[in-house]
This record gives sequence, C-alpha cells and structure tokens, in this order.
Amino acid sequence: MKYVHFALIHAAIKNSQTENQKYIYECTCNAIQNGANFIVHTELALSGYCFGSREEALACACTATENTITQYAELSKKHQVFIGIGFLEKCSDTALLYNSYVIFNPKGEIVCHYRKIQAEMLWATSGNPWQNVIFETPWGIMGVIICADSYQGLMCRKAVLQGAKLLIIPANWPKAVLDPSIIWQERSKENGVYVFA
Repeated sequence: MKYVHFALIHAAIKNSQTENQKYIYECTCNAIQNGANFIVHTELALSGYCFGSREEALACACTATENTITQYAELSKKHQVFIGIGFLEKCSDTALLYNSYVIFNPKGEIVCHYRKIQAEMLWATSGNPWQNVIFETPWGIMGVIICADSYQGLMCRKAVLQGAKLLIIPANWPKAVLDPSIIWQERSKENGVYVFA
C-alpha cells in the first residue's frame, strides 16, 4: 500500500443500537468502495453515547469478541484495510464497562485496543493509563486517544514519544462552550504531528 486514503466517518450517532450498527456498517462498506484503506469511526459509534445509568449502558454493551465487533475484523481482512471502531465494551472477565476503541489491520487482527481514561462516571470504568496507545502501519506508527483524553496533553505526548507520527482522536462531542478543534490544534502543534479527529 503506497498511499493511505483515510475515511473519517463523523456520523450522527443515535440512541438506537440497531440503527447505529446498520448505518455504521453501511458507511464502512461505502468508504471501502470509494477507495479508503483506513476507515476511522467516531467514539462509541456502535452503541450511541448518552446513557443515564450503568444498567442502561449495559443493555448496549458487547465484548470485543462478539459479532458486533468481529464483523469489522472480517471486513478488514476481506478488503485489506484498516478499520477503527468505537464501542461500549463489556469486559468478559470482570463485566466492567469501558468506552473502547479498536483498530483492525488488513489481516483482521486487533493492533490497538484503547479504553478511555477520562471515562463517563455514570456508567464507564477508566482505562489503564499505561495501556498501549500506538500501532504499526505501512505508513508509520500511529496512536489512538479517545475524546476527553486529549484535553490534557499527556496521552498524546506518550504516543508521540513512542513513535507516533499521526494521532487519531475519535470523539462524540456534544454542543458545548468548549471548541474541540482548539484542543486538537494544540495537541498537533505541541507534538509536531498530524491529528485526525
């Protein structure tokens, strides 16, 4: 693969898991058909974002080995592309919930599995700050940091110090006073890398 053709899918995520999953899958297939070899989805693309309680969130959660997620591994392998997808993860060992993001490589393997550190207090558990944030691609090392984990620069700096030349920051940002583009520009400038958000 000489060139990387990114598709950044900034979807309007709904509070309907069935609708989201169908729509996100269609968006992925459309991106592949249009020549993308690296597809980046938004934070919690498959589940939606707004949950009032852990019980409500639990109904939309899945493990990283369920078909909801593994179908993207199959797409990656079939079409020889990278796919990043955000989902509400239920840990199979502990039943804890995480705001998670996985990157599949063209072999259908998970090359990065990131759990948001500044997690949503009502329903999610914080990821480990020492977790892996980088992965290899034919175009160099890249890193993944989810949304609010980019507010402060530590996780982005960690990825860059480990060799990342590009940072992917999937977000599901509600309308608010804070403009996320300012934060992402700062992370790019202070680290001297490209940021896709």
